[in-house]
Amino acid sequence: MGKKNINPMSIVVSCVLTTFFAIIFTFLWFDVLELSGEDNFAVGMMFWFINVICLLLTIVGLGFVGESFPFPFKVSVIMVTVVYTIVDCLLLAFGLANMGKAIYVFINLIILFIYLVIVCPMLLAGSNKNNG
Repeated sequence: MGKKNINPMSIVVSCVLTTFFAIIFTFLWFDVLELSGEDNFAVGMMFWFINVICLLLTIVGLGFVGESFPFPFKVSVIMVTVVYTIVDCLLLAFGLANMGKAIYVFINLIILFIYLVIVCPMLLAGSNKNNG
């Protein structure tokens, strides 16, 4: 079984970078694109914060498992999370003002579901790789 190597500095740096990423894009939504007056803005922010939580859980969570989680699984989970973040940012930037509330929520839920369907088996397979 692999030894857990937790590098606290990398976790702190990851949290700080993710926080700045969230702040920059939140500023973009509020002030640059001026989306705060849109009907879907509250729903868009809810999905944005779900995205930020997914980023933090992925980055910090994979930092805590250290060497006990195989490297290819870590990279796969991080890449899928990055793709999910990019898709969510594009949908928020271009779809928030142009879509009705129901279709916007539906599309976001479908994207989140696809993300979880991809990531959860990866995490389970990576953790089972160590136990077996």
